[in-house]
Amino acid sequence: MSCGLVILNYNDYDNTKRLVETILDYKCIDHIVVVDNCSTDNSYNKLKEIKSYKWDLIKTHSNLGYARGNNCGIKYLINKYNVDIIGISNSDVLFSSDLVDTILDDFRCSDYSLISGLQLTEDLKVFYHSFWNKITILGSYYNIMEKFYLFSRIIRLLNLYPHGKLVRESLKNDSIFPVDVIGGSLFFIKADVMKQINYFDGHTFLFFEEDILSCKLRSIHKKIGVDPRVSFVHYCSSSINDNIDDVKVNEIAFDSGRYYFKRYLTKNPLLILIYDLLVEIYWIEKRMALI
Repeated sequence: MSCGLVILNYNDYDNTKRLVETILDYKCIDHIVVVDNCSTDNSYNKLKEIKSYKWDLIKTHSNLGYARGNNCGIKYLINKYNVDIIGISNSDVLFSSDLVDTILDDFRCSDYSLISGLQLTEDLKVFYHSFWNKITILGSYYNIMEKFYLFSRIIRLLNLYPHGKLVRESLKNDSIFPVDVIGGSLFFIKADVMKQINYFDGHTFLFFEEDILSCKLRSIHKKIGVDPRVSFVHYCSSSINDNIDDVKVNEIAFDSGRYYFKRYLTKNPLLILIYDLLVEIYWIEKRMALI
């Protein structure tokens, strides 16, 4: 069972270099491809200085975002190396060869199609937003409303965050367990399944890629799982906000959320209108806060 890894780089040369040099000697990873997503910090030329037969460096013609950028690496690994398993990794994570070995064994011994380990923070605590339940129509409304000033205060006051409880309950398992959605910082997926669902949906630039991926997997009855016996560290040092301002981040998030909502949850025009109205209320609140 051969394994290839895609690392998507955008203006994050230091972390990408650290990750590549860490995993080059992992025997469980047969091929690595770094996709430079048209960085503006000369990452591509700097990364070319890393010498090894085991990894390839490709560059996109523009910043394609998460889904399309990773698709470039996935298709490259499938077409050139015909790998069986594909890992998708952020540049700002670190993981051991044991994690990869364990997950590859999981693929051999189970019917899961997408698997990850536990995500840890830099201080080695379990990150409670690393996997979550499917976002429903009501959940989509909730995601917008939690950005409202008063509503967010109530959520914090009453501790109405569902993710923490979900993770704590799941961690009672001592073997791989099913989840609806896994975060995109590090996971592994069967290459033939990725081809079957036609890869990531390229209609989003950032956000909701994992939710859309899980919908596509559920549509063909494929399972997603987390193995709590292994973990990786996500340093979150490469922040989206380093490259995009807050207003633009929210615009992108709402656009991606609307695409997910309209394409994968409902065609009902009234429910879509409610989504749009909630977004408009958010922007009105933001404008009023600046007065």
